[in-house]
Amino acid sequence: MAGHSAGGSEQSRSSGSMGGNAAYAFSDLDAIVVVVGNPDDTTVYQKSTALHKPFWASSRTPFLRSLQQRRVHHCACSTIFNLVSILETLERSKSPGTSGPQLNFFKRSKDGSDQMQLFEEFLSSLKKHSPTGRLEKIGIFSKDHASGSLAADWKKFMAAHADLELIDVSSAVGALLVQKDSDEQELIHQAAKSSSSLLQGYVTDQILSVIDADKRAVTHSDLSEKIENAVSALSEKRAKFKVPSGVEPEHIEMCYPPIIQSGGNYSLKPSAVSDGEPLHPGAIVCSLGLRYRSYCSNVGRTFLIDPIPQQETDYKFLEETYDYLLSQIHTGLPLASIYTLGHDFVNTKRPDLEKSWLSTIGWSTGLEFREPDYIIGAKSTAKPHAVCDGMTLILMVGFANIHLQPKKQDPRANLYSLMISDTVLIQNGTARVLTECTRKLSDISYFFKSTSKKTKSKKTDHADESIEEIDDSDDDAKQGRTKMDTPVGRKIRTRSRTGHAKVDEEAMRRREAHQSGLLKKLVRDSLLKYTQEEEEGKDPSSAASFLKTGGSTAYKEIECYKKEAFLPKAVRDLKILVDAKNDCVVLPIFGLPVPFHVSTIKNVSKSEEGEFVYLRINFNSPAGDLLKSSSFVRSLSFRSTDSFHMLSCWKELNDLRKTYTTKEAESRERRDIVAQDALVEHTKSAGGVRERSARLQDLFMRPAPWEGKRVPGDLDVHANGVRYRSLLKPDVKIDILFSNMKHLFFQPCDNEMIVVIHMHLHHPIMIGKKKTKDIQFYREALENIVDETSTSSNSRRRVRYGGGGDEDEIIQEQEERRRRAVLNQEFKSFCERLEGQVSVDIPIRDLGFYGVPFRQTVLLMPTRDALIHLTDPPFLVVTLADVEVASLERILFGLKHFDLVFIWKDHSRAPQHVDSIPVSYLEAIRAWLDAADIYTMTSTINFNWINVMKTIQDDPIGFYEMGGWSIIQARPGGKRKDGEDDGKSEASSSSSDDDDSVYDEESEDENGEESDEIEEDASDDTTQDEEESDFDDDGTEDDEEEDEEDESEDDSKQHRKSAASSRGRK
Repeated sequence: MAGHSAGGSEQSRSSGSMGGNAAYAFSDLDAIVVVVGNPDDTTVYQKSTALHKPFWASSRTPFLRSLQQRRVHHCACSTIFNLVSILETLERSKSPGTSGPQLNFFKRSKDGSDQMQLFEEFLSSLKKHSPTGRLEKIGIFSKDHASGSLAADWKKFMAAHADLELIDVSSAVGALLVQKDSDEQELIHQAAKSSSSLLQGYVTDQILSVIDADKRAVTHSDLSEKIENAVSALSEKRAKFKVPSGVEPEHIEMCYPPIIQSGGNYSLKPSAVSDGEPLHPGAIVCSLGLRYRSYCSNVGRTFLIDPIPQQETDYKFLEETYDYLLSQIHTGLPLASIYTLGHDFVNTKRPDLEKSWLSTIGWSTGLEFREPDYIIGAKSTAKPHAVCDGMTLILMVGFANIHLQPKKQDPRANLYSLMISDTVLIQNGTARVLTECTRKLSDISYFFKSTSKKTKSKKTDHADESIEEIDDSDDDAKQGRTKMDTPVGRKIRTRSRTGHAKVDEEAMRRREAHQSGLLKKLVRDSLLKYTQEEEEGKDPSSAASFLKTGGSTAYKEIECYKKEAFLPKAVRDLKILVDAKNDCVVLPIFGLPVPFHVSTIKNVSKSEEGEFVYLRINFNSPAGDLLKSSSFVRSLSFRSTDSFHMLSCWKELNDLRKTYTTKEAESRERRDIVAQDALVEHTKSAGGVRERSARLQDLFMRPAPWEGKRVPGDLDVHANGVRYRSLLKPDVKIDILFSNMKHLFFQPCDNEMIVVIHMHLHHPIMIGKKKTKDIQFYREALENIVDETSTSSNSRRRVRYGGGGDEDEIIQEQEERRRRAVLNQEFKSFCERLEGQVSVDIPIRDLGFYGVPFRQTVLLMPTRDALIHLTDPPFLVVTLADVEVASLERILFGLKHFDLVFIWKDHSRAPQHVDSIPVSYLEAIRAWLDAADIYTMTSTINFNWINVMKTIQDDPIGFYEMGGWSIIQARPGGKRKDGEDDGKSEASSSSSDDDDSVYDEESEDENGEESDEIEEDASDDTTQDEEESDFDDDGTEDDEEEDEEDESEDDSKQHRKSAASSRGRK
């Protein structure tokens, strides 16, 4: 249904201001008439179009419709005769008494020659079915516009019936549409997720690539058009950004052309357009909105390029204002009050920004992008509408045209604007943000200036720097890379040829301030946690841990037989009896059978002397204080001439001990196994066809679920998990539930021999006879490797390709690249099917670094949520959310390698070590850890973490009251803060005995020796490094990485004794 387009003179006869009570507004009407004309851009957001959507999936067809209390009249053009015929058939098939309105249909001829006569019949039908039998008042949408022959003829027809009173019902219909039901809310949520994905996954990359490449010719309108083309490509199945799961791409449209503004020319209004000025680094305001199945959404962000302190301060206040408004929105709050609350908040805390406060900060949205009667602005007091459950708002908070102080030479940089916009749903009385797009200052700030200066010096002075930049272009999808939500993903790393990174002083200052804040927050939260545990009656220092107990044996009550009557009858012979059923041995002692459980036996020995055979049974005995205060049996010896019986007892007892030990080991292995729910398989539909699920075929699994030869299997997705099984081993099924997946990683096969899907679990599961928390499914990238030395293979290659040499190699490389791309796309599509159930993480190879987490040097790659190594077992998955502190150790001038230690929030877990990391990665690792909000300590020595954690566990409250990790940071060899009291450091360091020192003296001595050796050869190394090249011709660092890996392996051998002592020496 669409707006009525009768002329302005007729419509002004009685415009009829409608009140907020929609039911009252409709009570005096005899009918509501709606006209849909030919589609154009001006008719997208109209009440008529909004009412037309529920009836027809497409609004491309001219249409005339009227609504009455119990009847709906349709006047359709010839292009939809078939659809009208179907509706007529359904109407005739309705049984008497069926609820719902009755339908009347009026068919237009193809040439429209009978339209006037058809309109007369249409009007007569309205009069006939009017409740009063008269037709006097007709509701219309006076502001809507309709074009085309149908709308023009209807306008002429209504002009001839001046006796009819036309009343505008736009406000009343708007009141009905403002509250969304659950289906509409879900469609708006899907539209909001799509808008967020477009902004984060595509628009941000395009803006940053323009700024990074210094493309001065790219204008705001060029970027806007490129974004529109990316959305249009979805209908052609050429996605340039990731569409959320459950969203059908062909139903996504732009709400309006994207608005890109920068360079001092800003207009923070929904009606603004992108001008033809070039994109200017500074404050870049971007706003866009997507429609999904005609339901609208909007998201807007400000990107700060090399921001100055004034811009950062203003943006932080904008965040504070935005969060304040979100917290104040609730059902029943007048829309005008939202604006007043925001204005008063700004005027109270930052009166200097009051004049820059926007005059409109939001509106209601849905089928119409902007409901004119539901505006949150300075003039919205005239229409006292209130917030209600089910309402969807676009909240747009910002400051326009702020003057920069002091002014810069560039006039375009002296004026900037800041804006945050989101789609908000009112649910259960509060506001819920639907556009899941980060708005933190650290996530929208990007720094390029320092890098550009270094680049210029490289050209002029032939400086020894190489710039390694992360490519965020569309090739990321091909190479399987992902974008991090933190600025580390965009960070540009600068290395010198000597391997040491040069750090921007401004970035270092920011990082130190951020680290100081992280330490304060960590100490505050930890004190609150342990204080609450103490108040609840828990002893925070009594946490069970292998670090604290030292692996001491736990004793338990053992009962072989509940009653004497349950003893075997053979004990009457008073001989040694091995009872395998009850896991015990019955020994005759002073004429009585005494049972001993096999777990009490330490070992059994047999000896022969003459005609006698001796059997000695040694028992487990207590140690320590129990040895002084307990009476116990250490051993029993038996002698017999029945050598056959004694040999049988010795053999049976040893076999029983082995069986029991194996059984207990399996029991301990399964002790922390959490029972999983049953896998819910896809059921058959009504037609008897099983619902199609995503599947990956011919995968290998690590660890292998069966012993022997490798057997491929298939991985199927079901309702609540995945199942791995092989046709060759149909009896073995491995079920993994989504609820048990802590991380799901997809590692492409670029620069690797395999493509991997890796699952890191919350709770371990049993694979065969072993438990595991890491399960990996992989496929080899190159299955068929040609033997280049084979004469037959060379002859076949010559016949096929018409020769040999370079052409063969080129074709083989092309085939390899094609196969890798196909594999990556196949695995990526499978992971996208899992997005709704579990978050998929992809490693960022550009931020990877070499280290020794176990016994050999491997490439460790950060992801959004973890640090991983998945190529070869043993696998490493360090969940960043579980890390409390990271310690950088052996940071000494002249050393080529350092160590990284992760200390967990759960102090009972042993810290995770990564040794022998090349020092060239130091600054990149520091920046990554800081961006991940992890407090980082720096030390010149290796700490003995067993003793450190034992000391913390003994008195955690006292540890954090003394300053927490700052007291360890200030120890000898660590980085001491200026002005810190030396006495406090000495007192804290003397809290443990000399044998339990928190740092490893042996490691310190070795580091000193290594430092001396390296200092002697420093000049030679520097000269040699200056002569080498950091990059190959293609811009890669393959040679550099290989050299670093070799150096890391050599250094790891020299440092193995130090690393071993720092990990587990007691």
